[in-house]
Amino acid sequence: MSTVIAKNGNYTISSSFGTSVMEGTISGKSQGAGASLSFQIDQVTPVYKSFYWEVQPVTGSTQDFWSDFFSNVVGGEPADQFALSGFGTTASVVLNADSLKESDETFRISFYRSALDPHNGVAPEISATFTVIDDDSKYVIPVIRGGQQSYEEPTKYSGPVSYLQYQFLGSASAEVVAGGDANDFFNLLGGDDAANGGGGNDVLDGGTGSNFLTGGAGHDVFFLDGRGGTTTWATITDWEAGEELSIWGWHPGVSKATWVDNAGAAGWTGVTMHGDLDGNGTIDTSVTWAGMTRAQLPSPFEFDGLLWFK
Repeated sequence: MSTVIAKNGNYTISSSFGTSVMEGTISGKSQGAGASLSFQIDQVTPVYKSFYWEVQPVTGSTQDFWSDFFSNVVGGEPADQFALSGFGTTASVVLNADSLKESDETFRISFYRSALDPHNGVAPEISATFTVIDDDSKYVIPVIRGGQQSYEEPTKYSGPVSYLQYQFLGSASAEVVAGGDANDFFNLLGGDDAANGGGGNDVLDGGTGSNFLTGGAGHDVFFLDGRGGTTTWATITDWEAGEELSIWGWHPGVSKATWVDNAGAAGWTGVTMHGDLDGNGTIDTSVTWAGMTRAQLPSPFEFDGLLWFK
């Protein structure tokens, strides 16, 4: 599957990996190591049969394409000024992973009509940048947004929960994210999202919309917030004994819960609670425990502002 990474009037550039790829030297993060990264130029109106393409470094270190670039030196030593180049409508480079802690590396691929164009200062027909993310020194997670996958670096967690290490905040778009072995806090905000905490003890909040939450290994906490005036529905796919769910906006004596033995999205049905938080007869928030029955759930504790399953 290819992803369009650049587009202008008559041309598009697609890549086999999106706009970023992990270098791939840490266990479980082997996306890029030894992989052939391919690019393709397409024309809306066919004009040319072949192009001269060139890949050049923009920022960061250069070792990740060292062996490829070695025989394509342009005016300097390898890792100084160089370019990987070729002819055709497709380009392919091999990512050589290393174990160095280094900055992320950004490269530009450009398609020209002639091999002389870049040396004569002629602008390319189209160009695009892509990034090799160094996983030797950074914690990165895969994110799918708008049908395109990239790898993004969560920020350090700075909230009140002492064991959390990283946090990732989503957007108004639909997103799919997956954590690694760290203790993560995910809040995916708007859109219909999916989050998998992976390893570690995670806190997962799908935000508004209909969201699928998978804790993964470890002791996980799930958040569901019905206070924003927008209906929310969370499907917890792998609830385990001892895990926690906090439903924010609950008020004892006002809020009401309706239980359904089996509801939810096809393939993920289970016991479901619908919550009318302000007592006006309208459902504000719902939660489905996929594959579970009510007898398997703990009895919740009621607080002003919170219904807590533990």
